[in-house]
Amino acid sequence: MEAGTVTGAAVRMRRSQPQISRLVSDLERELGFQVFARHKKRLIPTSEGREFYARSLHILDQLEEIPGIVREITGRSDAFLRIACQSYIAQALLPEALGKFIKDRAVAALLGEDSFPHGNGRGGVDPAL
Repeated sequence: MEAGTVTGAAVRMRRSQPQISRLVSDLERELGFQVFARHKKRLIPTSEGREFYARSLHILDQLEEIPGIVREITGRSDAFLRIACQSYIAQALLPEALGKFIKDRAVAALLGEDSFPHGNGRGGVDPAL
């Protein structure tokens, strides 16, 4: 609809004219109505086609946001690490290990607890060897 012609759509979508014609036909078959009326080798939007396009624009706009969403998600370095250990390990080994962990993250928060949580381990750590 935006390109105005099959040739324009083919250029814009980097496809051949036959491919665009096939895509339009496939779309019409899937929708169950004609999006375009064919008149002397021209495609003229039908009223159903115009309505479908107008009501679908927001979806098309959201599709264009997908690459940005993917970049946001994959660019994050969210990580959560719970460590429970004896005090001598915390003093001898943990500083270097945490330094490496934090170095790879844009933001890190460290929280400390004095003892193991009691109960089934939900929300805390499960003691293990």
